[in-house]
Amino acid sequence: MRHENAYRSNAVGIVLLCGVAMALCRPVAAADPAARTPEQEIRYAHWLVESAAQKALDRFDAYLAADPQPDLAPWARYGRGRALFALGRLQEAFEAVQESFPEKRPAPDRLAARCGLEVRIAHAFAARAADPDKDGDRKNAAALAAASRVFEAVVYNNPDGPYVAEALLGLGDVELARARPGRAAQAYLRLVEVGEDKALADLARARAALALARAHRADEAPVDAPLDRAAELLDSLDESPGAPPADVRAARRALAEARARDRLDRALFYLRTPGRRSQNAAVYLLRSVVENHPRTDAAAEARGHLESLKQDAGPPAP
Repeated sequence: MRHENAYRSNAVGIVLLCGVAMALCRPVAAADPAARTPEQEIRYAHWLVESAAQKALDRFDAYLAADPQPDLAPWARYGRGRALFALGRLQEAFEAVQESFPEKRPAPDRLAARCGLEVRIAHAFAARAADPDKDGDRKNAAALAAASRVFEAVVYNNPDGPYVAEALLGLGDVELARARPGRAAQAYLRLVEVGEDKALADLARARAALALARAHRADEAPVDAPLDRAAELLDSLDESPGAPPADVRAARRALAEARARDRLDRALFYLRTPGRRSQNAAVYLLRSVVENHPRTDAAAEARGHLESLKQDAGPPAP
């Protein structure tokens, strides 16, 4: 999953995502811990996360185990999520963040903080799945499934928030990696509808076209006439070439392959059907695959079938 073109800021990371949280992260003077106010203790623990995550986690746990103040306890639970994330304990981090602001409609600053950290957790799950050092396909599949759940949580809990576009892009990429192109196409198409960031919408168009081509072949397309819809998306990029060329090329190849495969499947059906008319129809379709989509894998197969038919027919009569 490549998000670097759309979200270069992720390489640096988001320390905290709202004014209140930023205030909590400001370091406090190294005074006697017993003399710190509860707010100073929470601020100090947040500040520790970047350099000493385990110590920060211990401080958050100690505060929550005591008699936490109602207005500070949510930020302490959120801090636990940050510390667990820094320690690489991603599932625990996600659970902690979910518990941090459990109200149905959190205040905007709390919702932004939660969703921003959730997006980072989801990216980390996806990166873990792509890590060749991890042991086995089963573990990678579990990491991708976890990334999908976290991205979906962001989209569901904050559909109009500042992180929904990034979550939709990540969700689409993860679902493609899970070989679920229909769900990937849904995420990308929703991102196209959001369309607040033009460059991001163009990227989503290219990836939606690729996902629709694959979903058509897998018989799980979320829209009618998925290949026509994919072609429309790619045509729209001709007037607004904002998507990375590699994504556009990949989508065009997938679309060509899907169309070629459809014709090849029909040709093979006719080849299995007795009668000269069926055989002629098969030859016509095989030639159309080769002529219209010469660089596809389907075209290579069609050439092989044409050569076999030629050999079966024998030499022409003198």
